[in-house]
Amino acid sequence: MNLGIITSFIVGALLLLSLVAWSARVSQNSSLVTMNQITKQYLESVSTTINSDLRNLGQGVGAEPIVSADSNRIVFRYATTSGTQTVTWFWNLSEPQTSTTNPNDFLLTRTVNETNTEIRFGVSRFNLTYFDENGAETLTPANIRRIRAEILVQSTEPYGIEYARSFWEADITPRALQN
Repeated sequence: MNLGIITSFIVGALLLLSLVAWSARVSQNSSLVTMNQITKQYLESVSTTINSDLRNLGQGVGAEPIVSADSNRIVFRYATTSGTQTVTWFWNLSEPQTSTTNPNDFLLTRTVNETNTEIRFGVSRFNLTYFDENGAETLTPANIRRIRAEILVQSTEPYGIEYARSFWEADITPRALQN
């Protein structure tokens, strides 16, 4: 056999292998970018809704707009043109999602006047912290003046051994709670 032909086959095979490896890396990066984008869109949807709800907290209600508050649940009221709304946000740590492979995925529920909306897309952290007028943490509804909301959304399926993640945190000061 001709040494030139053998060398050409070896160089061609190496070139082909490098193209296949490059294509696989591009495909992996594309999948990761897509998962991150989906996770960010889910987080944006949830954060926009909770931000709006908490900013409206107590509007037009008067006394005792917050019914109850703890780190994973808040029940509050606000008035709209159609009447008073009672809103509950609850992250149920006793009910992991069985429809996903993510073990950190728990059900977040938004209830408005007893109509539930279940948020079933990778909420792996939901934490509410409440502050009084001096900036000290409190759980007493009458003393709450500011609320810090934290949400972590992870992809419902892993990419390799990790899940894509997006985090949102906001300090919300409802106007109706200010004296």
